[in-house]
Order: sequence, then C-alpha cells, then structure tokens
Amino acid sequence: MKYMICVLLTLLSFSMFAVIRTVDNNNPSAGQFTTIQAAVNAANNDDIIYVYPSLTPYQGFYMNKRVRVYGTGWVENGMNIRNATISGQVYFQAGGEYSLLSGFYGWFGVIYTNVNNFQVESCTLNYFNQSNGSTSDTSYGIIIKDTYFSGSYAGNYPYISNTSIANGISIFNCIFNQGATNARKIFTNASSNITVVNSILRSGTERVFATSNSSNGIPTMRNNYIDAAGYSAAGEASVSFPSSSLIMYNIGSGNLFNAGYNNLNALPVSSVYNYATTGTWTPIDSSTAINAGDPVADFNDLDGSRNDIGVFGGPYPYDDNGYTTLPTITDISGTLYTSPSQGLQIHVEASSKH
Repeated sequence: MKYMICVLLTLLSFSMFAVIRTVDNNNPSAGQFTTIQAAVNAANNDDIIYVYPSLTPYQGFYMNKRVRVYGTGWVENGMNIRNATISGQVYFQAGGEYSLLSGFYGWFGVIYTNVNNFQVESCTLNYFNQSNGSTSDTSYGIIIKDTYFSGSYAGNYPYISNTSIANGISIFNCIFNQGATNARKIFTNASSNITVVNSILRSGTERVFATSNSSNGIPTMRNNYIDAAGYSAAGEASVSFPSSSLIMYNIGSGNLFNAGYNNLNALPVSSVYNYATTGTWTPIDSSTAINAGDPVADFNDLDGSRNDIGVFGGPYPYDDNGYTTLPTITDISGTLYTSPSQGLQIHVEASSKH
C-alpha cells in the first residue's frame, strides 16, 4: 500500500510551469485543438490537456510524452449529458513515463509497450493489453484505478492480457463486469506481478485467470469481491484460489477459497451488494463486506474506519461517474419566469463535484 501511495505522489509531482492545452471537437470549437493527438504533439513534458465533452467521439491517440490528459468523466444509465468519449485505442509508448489518462468514456482499449509508471483512472475500458502480446516488454509500475471494465471481445479475450510478463500492474477500486452476452476471463495469467485491491472481479461462468503456473508466482489480492467459476482455467489449483498470505480478506460468490487468511465463501452478489436493485456496488445494510477488509491502517476507508471489501472501500473509493479534477456540473435545476415587460427569464442553480 505504501508503494501505491509513493507512485501516486510521483505521478502528481508535475512541474509548476505546466502549460494547459484544450481540445474541443465541437463545431464551433472552443479549444486550442480539435483532436487529442494534435494537443499531445504540441505539448511539452508535464503539460496538462483538458478535453471538452462532445456528442462526437474523439479518436484514439498516442501518449509518448509525460502529460496528463483529462476528460470530464462519464455518466451511466443513459443520462443526457455529454461525455468525453474515445473511440479506438490509446497507446502508451516510450516517452510517456509518468503520464496520466483520466475521465474518459467509450469502452475503448489501452495498449502499452516499454513504458513505465503510467496511470489510467476513472475511465470505462474494454481491454488493457501489451502491444501485440510482446514477450520482450519491459513496462513496470502501471496503475489502473477507479475504472470500469465491461463488454465482450473477440475470442473471449481477457480484459487484461500478458500479466505474467509485465513488471507490476496494480489495480485499485476497479470493476470488471462480464459482458451482456458472454462471460469473460479477467487476466491472462496468475502472476506475482499483479496486485488487486478493493475491486469487483466478476467473470461469470469463466474463471478469473486464463492460466496458472507456479513459476509466475501468486498475485496479491486484498479486499476484493469475486464472482467467478474459479481461479484459473489451466494449471494447478485451477478451481480454488491458492492458500497464501498474499490472498486475504476477499469474498467469493462460491466456494473459491480454502480455510484461513480471512477469506469468505458462498456469498452471492445479492447478499452483499445493492447491484441487483440499484445497479451500484454499494454494500447492503449489515453487509458482510462492511469493516471486513484488511485491518492494516493503510487500507482504511476515507473516514478512518476499517476497510470495506469492494470498490467503495479503502482510501481511494470508486466514483460511479469517473469525474476528474475538471469543474463538472453534476446537478442542475432551473425555474422559468415570464412577464410581458421582461420576456422569458431562466433561473439556474448548479452544483459541481469540485
């Protein structure tokens, strides 16, 4: 956990002389650029790029500089609010170390190769892969945070691939939700290079990992809810998760865990979370997930209480709408006034997350 905090602080330690660049593909455009790629091309290291919401998706782009790219977040449930949407793929490449992608919608893909210490947060993704399944990739220090994974993919490919090769993928407060029509594995390989904390791992009739091999080691898994058919589809201990101090304080929908290490079995989603009734992963009243996570203070909830198992627990709780540091209107109401002398008047009251 202390490692995570150090990396997050490093990602935030950008130059105080950063230039803010704006992107808007609406017509007329209020931005300096109409594509994200043009803004990245013009940027210097440590610059910040703000992307306006639009009904037209932005195309994918290459992150090959140390920049922060912010959208305005995303809104579920068909609400008529514009998102900053990406169609295609975002490529993290050499030169993009310590870069950040935050607040984008679109079920797009992230592809990386030979780039270290970058972060993706508050997005909706379909997949997160190494370039062409490269076995020579040297990337490490990757953080995925507050992100929602969903959707089906050709060949039932896992959400995150080549996890036994990458040197460190840390996942905090993310949701992996099976596609509408096809269950889907979450990772290609069970590996000591993976850390998963306070997340929802829901692969349905598939298992969490495509393969398991002792030479790759055991992943670190804390405070997660896991709704899956088992640990891995091949290799040793393919049904049950390994008995290990690296896998602790998790809840399984079925009999996924052996005795010990404070894991809980046979608790279906409806007995733990409000997902079936409200579509959210908040704990139900008196849920077994409340105050059931790792008691180490580093994992405490924002209010200082013991960790709640699931995405709303811990120091970095999930945000249902992926809002970023951009001022974003989250609620707006108004009253119409008319009079013969003054015509139509509109009184508007707006509130923002920031």
